[in-house]
Parts: sequence; structure tokens; C-alpha cells
Amino acid sequence: MRVLAGIALFVLILTASGGAGTTREEKPGPGVPAVHGEGALLENAVVEVLLGCLRENPAAAIAGMEKIEGNCRRLSPSESAPLPLGVLTYDQALHMALAKSREFAEAGQITGAFDQFVWVMRACRQCHEMVRRAGSESGAKRPPGS
Repeated sequence: MRVLAGIALFVLILTASGGAGTTREEKPGPGVPAVHGEGALLENAVVEVLLGCLRENPAAAIAGMEKIEGNCRRLSPSESAPLPLGVLTYDQALHMALAKSREFAEAGQITGAFDQFVWVMRACRQCHEMVRRAGSESGAKRPPGS
């Protein structure tokens, strides 16, 4: 549990300082539908899940997971919108890891819930990194602070 607490504290510090997550909004380009809702709301939900895990409070972790699920739409392979290649893969990974994390939390297995939730955060970060990289390679202007 000490390792879980240390990792969660590290992630919380990075999130609060802007290293792992930021409060800036990354708007999709013209004609591209938003994949998720407001970034700040999702960041707060991530912190809620992490605190739920750190405090060994499955109900609090699940409440944060529900906020994430409610603000991240499931993408479909049949979408005609011009989403960058790989976004669908990260979206599927996020939703699968979130479902698995919730299963563990519902069973009271908070360490398993945390371990799976790390994959949720990785899917977010890697997808955003990929989209930013694709935008910079295409010559698109990046939002300030990205």
C-alpha cells in the first residue's frame, strides 16, 4: 500500500503542477467532433479517483470513474469525422481500462483498481501527445501553453 500511496501522491503533484495534466483546453480542429468534455472537469475526476484509491474508498473512486465515463464519449470505427489515426485505439484502451478499474473497485480491490486506472491516465496522455504531434507536423498552430 505504501507504493500505491507514493505513486498516487506523485501523480497528484504532477497533475496539480501541470506536468501530467493541464487546465488548458485542446479544441479539436474544424469539422472534428470533441472526444470528451471539459478538460478541467476530467482532471478533477482523475484526482477524485486517485484520492479514492489512496484513501481506500472504493465508492469515491467509482464516483470519479462515473464522471470520466460520462464525459468521454465512446468513439466508433464507423465515424466519418477526420480523427487522427490512433485516436480510436486510445479511446478503446481508455474505456476498457476504466471498466476494468471499476470492476476492481466494486469488488473492493483498490490496488487492482489503481493499477488499471494508471492505464486510463496513460491512454489520455498518449492520445493527447499523439494529436499534438500530428498537429505540429501538419503545420497547425498549437494552443498557447501546449
